[in-house]
Amino acid sequence: MEEHNIVLDGDIIIGNHSDIRYGLITNSAILGERVEVTGDIKAGSDIRIDIWSHIGGTVKTKENAYIGEFVSIDGKLVVKGDLDIGNNVKINGGFEAKGWIVVRNPVPVIAYLFLYLTELLRMGKDEEVEKALSEMFDEEVETIGTTAMIIPNGSKISIDS
Repeated sequence: MEEHNIVLDGDIIIGNHSDIRYGLITNSAILGERVEVTGDIKAGSDIRIDIWSHIGGTVKTKENAYIGEFVSIDGKLVVKGDLDIGNNVKINGGFEAKGWIVVRNPVPVIAYLFLYLTELLRMGKDEEVEKALSEMFDEEVETIGTTAMIIPNGSKISIDS
């Protein structure tokens, strides 16, 4: 622990509805839904921030960032890799991304996939449906490092706790 930051050599996973009154310096960070972090987040690897979360400072990563819908970031967002971002994200300090930027709206994508798969099934192309489903859902699963800090749902970490 530093004066205003939680510093980790490994990864951090923060459960839903948690309130962290510090900044984070870590290898990678995964934040659940409605997480509040008052300071900056700096990561050497990926950062994932789920929906309705609020970051009180700057978010910096040397790799990719995945930002959910309705997230608000008071500072700047700096991403050295790809940025995958949801709808209605507020970034008060602007953003900088070196890789691809993908703005997600999951409802039309799901509707398109549903129509595509039903049309293939109607045409009797079961093998193509199986191939499409395996391509969509057979992704590599990311592993968490051996040194990880896991903060349970609803936790509060502050100078008072």
